[in-house]
Order: sequence, then structure tokens, then C-alpha cells
Amino acid sequence: MKNLLLVLTVWVCCAPSSVWAQVAGSTAFGSLNSPGQARLAALSQAAVAHPEGDVGFSVLNPALLSWAWKPDSTGKTQKQVALSSANWPGSYSQAEMAYGQRGWKSPHWSWGVGVRQSGTSALPLTNASGEVLGTFKAQETMPRLTVAYALSPRWSLGVNASILMATYGVYNASAWTSDIGVAYKWADGLWATGGSVRHLGATYEHFGLHSERLPMDIQWGISQRLKHMPMRWMVSLTHLETPDLAYLDPNQFTRDPLTGVRTYHPPSVANRVLRHVLFGAELTPGGRLRLQISYDFRRQIEMKLPTRGSNAGFSFGMGLQAGKMQWQYANTSIHVAGRLHQFGLARQF
Repeated sequence: MKNLLLVLTVWVCCAPSSVWAQVAGSTAFGSLNSPGQARLAALSQAAVAHPEGDVGFSVLNPALLSWAWKPDSTGKTQKQVALSSANWPGSYSQAEMAYGQRGWKSPHWSWGVGVRQSGTSALPLTNASGEVLGTFKAQETMPRLTVAYALSPRWSLGVNASILMATYGVYNASAWTSDIGVAYKWADGLWATGGSVRHLGATYEHFGLHSERLPMDIQWGISQRLKHMPMRWMVSLTHLETPDLAYLDPNQFTRDPLTGVRTYHPPSVANRVLRHVLFGAELTPGGRLRLQISYDFRRQIEMKLPTRGSNAGFSFGMGLQAGKMQWQYANTSIHVAGRLHQFGLARQF
């Protein structure tokens, strides 16, 4: 297992320079940034430093796999499986399965596997003039391997390795991608911090003539469980590799009615900073019920319409613990055109 972790780490660190890419919109495989699990969707993926998650959290930060287990002093093997399905606005659907195990040869080691399957129903196939020629489907499959090692009760390291295979009608593309993560929690168990470098890799089968860039994302976050209230708040910073996430927005132009001169009003410094920030909170009254709410400023600012109000960027969810089973529902406002409904299930063995 030590050799396996070494190989995966080298795979991450030896990624070509082309992986230092821009954010989704100018990269391929933007679906890599979608939340795989319902609980992550309810938290707007602000949980990069959440020490009380399940095996599904490893897709965001592989180091969190070491903390997905119940406290156990015997060192015996623990297993967990997490399932999730989502229906996006339109005809796009997604399902994910994650399985993890702790205690292989040593209680310090945890490993897991997962797979994400997404696709659309039949879409119209048209030519350049818009004439309908038939239909096609778009599908993506991504198997994943995760290895994590608990250096101590406070420190954890982890690595993900994935292969993404996409089929859009008669066109195919494939890519390999890796994530590396670290997590640390204070001795009192209230504070935690962690970070991950996601989607390091490259395409090896391309839609076009050249290799497309992947949506790399450097994240860092912090969370705190309140001492006198059953709630954990969290803040995560995303896309730290791209200081300025703003773009030329045509809605920010104004025209002088007398001269006809157009003036562009760029985003403020605060606006540019907040595009990197995700806010989330999880309330656990009674220990069995979980309530989540979160906010993604960047999604809100990019998905708003100048002629219509919207609550895009807000997400909420609810989870229920029943014995060894955990049920989860998440509702995310994507755009005025629709919302994301996601359901999840996790079970400890």
C-alpha cells in the first residue's frame, strides 16, 4: 500500500505544465467540478475542511477519507458505501457510488473506489444551418481510486486517481486526472483546516486536434464546530491558481444616450475576491437530523439575469441518521431555468 501511495503521488506531481489551466468555460470536462454527493451539493462544496463527512467527501479532498469513520479504539476494519443521484435542469442526469475501507494492514490507512456516471437523454443532431439530422446522446464515466494515510489523529494526506471517458455522439475523448489533499484538525476537535489540488492531469484522446486543458482547482478551507451549539460553519477558497475570475460581461456596458459612447463598469475588488469564496453551515439538532445551507457568490453573480431576480448560488439540504444509514437530500438553485435536486444514501458496515 505504501508503494501504491508513492506511485499515485508521483503521478500527481509529474503532471505536465498544461494542467495549470483556466477555470471551467475555457477548459474541457467541466463536469469534473459538479458535486458528486448530495451532502456536498447542499454545502456548495465548501466542505474541503469538513472532518465529519462520509466516504463521498473524498472526491473533494481525498485526505478526508481518513476521518470518515466512527471513533474506534480496536483498530478493526470499517467499511462504508455512499450513493447519490441527481437530475440537473434539462435532460442531464448524474449518479455516483463511493466505497471506502479503513484498516487494511494498518488502521492508519484508508482506501476507496468510486465511479461517476452522467449523461443526457436523446438530443437533436443538427448541421451548421440548423437542419435536424437525427439524435445523439452525451455520456461520461469516471472511475476513481482513493488512498489516504492518517499521519496522526490530527494530520491526514490523501490522493485520488481517476480516468474520465466521454462519448458525445460519434466523438470520444479521454483524460486522466489526479487530486492531492491534506487535512488537519485541532486537538479540541472543533477547528479543522484542509486543502486540495484538484484535476491535475491531461487528455490523451481529444475531441479536437489538440489536447484540451482540464479545469484545475486549488482549494483551501477552514471550518469550526461551535462549542455551545450543534453547528459547524465552513469557508472555502476556490481557484486560488487564478487570482481574477472576472470576465468581460456585456451586461456591464452602459451607453450614453447623447453621445452613444459605451462605457464598461468592471467588477469591484470585493466582487472579484468574493468569487473565490464559498460559505456553508451544517446544523445537527438532536444528533440524527442534519440541516445544511450554503452560498456560492460566483454562481450567483454569473447566473443572474439583468431583467429578472434569482436566488442562484443558494443551496440547502437535509439529512437523517437512522441506525447505520444516512439519508440526504440537496436542493441547489442553478438558474432561473431550473434547480438541481439530489438524493444520497450512505451506510456504515
